[in-house]
Amino acid sequence: MYEITNISRNQMVGAVAQVARLPINEVEKFFLELENDVEFATKLVAKGKKLKRHYELMFPIPYARRIVWYALVRIYQPLVVVESGTEKGLGTLIIDRALEKNGRGKLYTLDIDIYSGGLLDENDRQRINLVIGDSIDSLGKIENIDFFIQDSNHSLVYERLELETLEKNLSEKAVVISDNAHESNALFDWSQKLGRNYLFVSERSKNHWHVGDGIGISTPFNSI
Repeated sequence: MYEITNISRNQMVGAVAQVARLPINEVEKFFLELENDVEFATKLVAKGKKLKRHYELMFPIPYARRIVWYALVRIYQPLVVVESGTEKGLGTLIIDRALEKNGRGKLYTLDIDIYSGGLLDENDRQRINLVIGDSIDSLGKIENIDFFIQDSNHSLVYERLELETLEKNLSEKAVVISDNAHESNALFDWSQKLGRNYLFVSERSKNHWHVGDGIGISTPFNSI
């Protein structure tokens, strides 16, 4: 985990504004909302310090590109969100916080690892549907998906399989994100095939050995 540069953060604000066709100042409010959410950050740190692998985390825990997920969930107000690839559950909790602020929405997070979701406490698990098993199989059982984040196996073949499985269960205005789109053309190709819009958002880390990743965002044409 790492922090991102201020330039990278601001470019993300601009990118979300382009996707959602909103003024930058409107999108900035959602970024600041999460960045200034002391209650959420405090609880997240407490959860992180209880993990056996807490040494893998930075404290306070940085959100990096996941703040884009938060802003888009706040803007699009989805009723059914699916995250493929739970891992520790940082992104899961950020999505859940956005849904809480929205006052509606159900979250499914999918992972093949029975030990995933370590950051989720008992209360979180009552709200969040953590589904353990093959994501392709799980995706085929969830209907009317408004928002999908692909953050599991990032191979071209597997991401394509997830997107193809997803197609029949997507709602009309669904937003689809590939969390590591710098590694694959899968979401771009899928968006092109279906006549959707696509935008890539690059991430740059701050004082860290890893340069950063990137997010692909796919939306229906004229979705807002």
